[in-house]
Amino acid sequence: MMDEGWTPQAMWWSANMTITGHAGGQRCPQCRPDGCAQLAWAMQQREAGHPISVVPVLLAGARP
Repeated sequence: MMDEGWTPQAMWWSANMTITGHAGGQRCPQCRPDGCAQLAWAMQQREAGHPISVVPVLLAGARP
């Protein structure tokens, strides 16, 4: 659970990390054989015009 609350910046950061984590066909723990609902959400946020930039995934200590 997030103690800081859910802000637009946190949403964009989360969507960005999701998209980046799926780069090159990689899969996440939420991926299923028929697709990934988390990736679909992230792509929907990007298509809605939210400013998401792709950055390398930080494996440890990642913070928005």
